[in-house]
Amino acid sequence: MAQVEPQLGVQSGPIAYMASNGVAANLCMFALVIVGLVSLTGLERKAWPAFEFNMVEVAVTHPGATPEEIEESIIVKIEERVRSLDVVKNVDSTSAPSVASVRMKLKTGTDMSKAIDDVESAIARIQTFPVDAERPVVREMSSYQSIMRMVLYGDASERTLKELAYGIEDGLTDLPNVSLVETTGIRDYEISIDVSLYRLRELGLTLQDVANTISASSLDLSGGDIKSSGPQVRVRTIGQRYEQHEFEDIIILSRDDGTVVRLGDIATVRDGFRDLDLI
Repeated sequence: MAQVEPQLGVQSGPIAYMASNGVAANLCMFALVIVGLVSLTGLERKAWPAFEFNMVEVAVTHPGATPEEIEESIIVKIEERVRSLDVVKNVDSTSAPSVASVRMKLKTGTDMSKAIDDVESAIARIQTFPVDAERPVVREMSSYQSIMRMVLYGDASERTLKELAYGIEDGLTDLPNVSLVETTGIRDYEISIDVSLYRLRELGLTLQDVANTISASSLDLSGGDIKSSGPQVRVRTIGQRYEQHEFEDIIILSRDDGTVVRLGDIATVRDGFRDLDLI
């Protein structure tokens, strides 16, 4: 009995053509490899990319306030202002003891620099914040991952190490490939004043009298504008004190005979750091 072998149908298409034409398949493969290698040089590669959240946060500190007070006196007022901005998609707020946080999700494609300026302008128009509330801080929310950490130590004072750390931070920030540099593990500067109770009793003063005098003698005060036919002149008194000797020179009491009592005469002024539990 004779056996009949089945005949396969003729296949067509690009795969069949490549299978029957090895030269064309190899040329196509080499072309793809060359294009891939050329494209590789132009691809942006990041081991630790920074994700853009397209969000802006407004933070306000009100020392001693409860979350309910924060909600009523700060958050509600901020929300009313920022919801009217065209670039704001939605608003999410959090009230905690002494801290208010309002986060805004912006529309896709929004210019972040302009959006932050618009938010700051809207917040600046709020004139009814609590007197004790600190100035609102507006910042863009982003994600950064640390790729290098530098530890600075040595047989030197805390002030010397801190100033040197800030100098290194400025130098690293100027590098073109560095996006963010932060200095941590340091304490803020602080002027501490220890007033002698014995001297206060001698002069008939109270601690509150001294505190009020110091507050009034260490501030920058706006004096308004002078309008004329020429350019407008803005008057401003510069009196903010920063150094130890500047505080010691504050006049606490003036006598009828022309003599004065300065802060350095009745108190010990120290130019140091804030007292924190820092190891």
